[in-house]
Amino acid sequence: MRHVTLVDIDEDALEIAKENIKNLDLNEKIQIIRMDVNNIPVKFYKKFDIVLTNPPFGIRSKKAADVNFLKKAINVMINR
Repeated sequence: MRHVTLVDIDEDALEIAKENIKNLDLNEKIQIIRMDVNNIPVKFYKKFDIVLTNPPFGIRSKKAADVNFLKKAINVMINR
């Protein structure tokens, strides 16, 4: 692993990730960004070789959050 960037909007999830990163001594290899995935700037797309997602499936009633999440991940990979 050269470098990992975690993007999430959920502060609780990020706090758990920070604790795990510290416990595994991976602070130098993992960057955490608190952001809605829909707001990731296009200039960052080329920085990613792989996009792993865990979209909020089944939340179509909230402005199609699950579909928008997947579209963003596909867009990042196509436009990198």
